[in-house]
Amino acid sequence: MEISIRPYPDQDIAAVTSIWLRSWQSAGIAAPVTLDELRER
Repeated sequence: MEISIRPYPDQDIAAVTSIWLRSWQSAGIAAPVTLDELRER
């Protein structure tokens, strides 16, 4: 199986930031930012 990573368009930002935050939470790590702060970055 080949994996490729593509640049994401602006409309993907909500999904990308949610996945990032949930990955931290699922590992039991307190995220250093809120979802809104992450989206602003």
